[in-house]
Amino acid sequence: MELVEVVSIFGIIIAIIIFSMLLTIIFVKIIKFNSLNFNPLRSQLGELIDNKFFMSSDNYKLKWYGAITKQSKVIVLCIHDLLTTGEWFKELFINVISNDIDVVSWDQRGLNKNKEELYPNFGANLCDLNEIIDWIEERYPAKKIVLLGEGIGANLAILAQKKHKINGIILSSIITKNGYTTNAKNRHLIAKGMFLSSNIKIKKQEDGYDVITDKTFAKKINEYYFNNNSLSVREYFQIKFLKNSSYRNADLIKTNDLKGLILIPQNDIYFDDNKMTKIASKSGLTDNVIIYPKLKHFLFNEPDNKKVFQDILKFLEQFL
Repeated sequence: MELVEVVSIFGIIIAIIIFSMLLTIIFVKIIKFNSLNFNPLRSQLGELIDNKFFMSSDNYKLKWYGAITKQSKVIVLCIHDLLTTGEWFKELFINVISNDIDVVSWDQRGLNKNKEELYPNFGANLCDLNEIIDWIEERYPAKKIVLLGEGIGANLAILAQKKHKINGIILSSIITKNGYTTNAKNRHLIAKGMFLSSNIKIKKQEDGYDVITDKTFAKKINEYYFNNNSLSVREYFQIKFLKNSSYRNADLIKTNDLKGLILIPQNDIYFDDNKMTKIASKSGLTDNVIIYPKLKHFLFNEPDNKKVFQDILKFLEQFL
């Protein structure tokens, strides 16, 4: 066999090996991206400390908002939207909290007042939510628990209700479509993340003026996003998986005869009428959908939000 033929065969073998390695990397990444698995190094049970922060089982401090009181009958757990903060539920706290109703929230990992998360994973946010519910169920077994999720928080709420016997669920501004087309820069970073590190950061493409009519709050959103608007490539793909998983599990709301309410701002850039109709039907909540024609994505911070809070209070009356 001539040297040229040997070199040619050797080159083909090397090319096959490299191609196989690339396929393996992509296959492993796809599995990782389509999973919410999170296996923390647990050293304790999750616990709420003085209504100031929730300490997770792997010793991560989650900044806490609101308080759980002895006299309340209902606890509303508010799960905030993608890359936002529990602080944005302030108006909800003011308008809904009473002697009978506690409203609480927290900042998810790596956001706002929490420390940076080195390996961002939406599975960690779901795990934290489950630990918070576990703690409340054990500490306050007589209290009713209602999950209130906004945006991606609504998707997380749907998955959390699989594991717990909660009493009610409120889905606000649930994401049913992509509001923006992925720009060229992010597409390039996503491609890099597919082959290199899945922790490569991309910027969330959201303008405050697109998601709320209040210009002052829109400016506040944009200022907040200046320091809090990046997510990892892994999280980018997990969001798609999370939306699909929550849709597949929406029927459990109906199966478990769970009391539910869907709040839809019709002027929401993340709203798709056909998909929302399917979710409402699958969850058995078609008759419990309230549409707000003029409002945008962040319902609770819209200037014309009075009816939103009235509708939530009316829904919560059944648990008192």
